[in-house]
Amino acid sequence: MASGGVNAGNAAEFLAQGALAVCAGTDVVPPDAVAAGEWAEITRRARAFTQACGVEARAR
Repeated sequence: MASGGVNAGNAAEFLAQGALAVCAGTDVVPPDAVAAGEWAEITRRARAFTQACGVEARAR
């Protein structure tokens, strides 16, 4: 599983190269966005990441 340095711009490449999974941390959930309560921005980043991985987000 790839974790360090993974972002929406390169996640699909990790998967294409054989990674079984990828994860993202501060690229999707930056600490300053959490501190500021920028939930819409975090949601936007999470959706971009999942879309880049080829996963469709389900609306709640």
